[in-house]
Amino acid sequence: MDPKDLIKEHLAKTNLMQLATSVGDQPWACTVHYYSDENFNLYWMSTPDRNHSQQIEQNPNTAVAIMVHEDSPRRNT
Repeated sequence: MDPKDLIKEHLAKTNLMQLATSVGDQPWACTVHYYSDENFNLYWMSTPDRNHSQQIEQNPNTAVAIMVHEDSPRRNT
C-alpha cells in the first residue's frame, strides 16, 4: 500500500493529537481536536489566550503526535 494512503487512513481514525510547544526552555504539551485535509495539513481551533496559542505566537516551532489505538492493551493475569 502507498504510504500516503496509510497516512490518510490513520488520520481518518481519530481527531485528537498531542501538541507540543516551547518558549524559553519551558515545554508545554496539550491535547487538541484536529482535522486534516487531502494535502496532510492539520487544523485545529483555539482561543488566543490559551497557553499553546501564546507559545506558538512566540515560537512557531511545534511538534505533534497522533496515535490510533488499534487494540486494547492486554493484561497478564
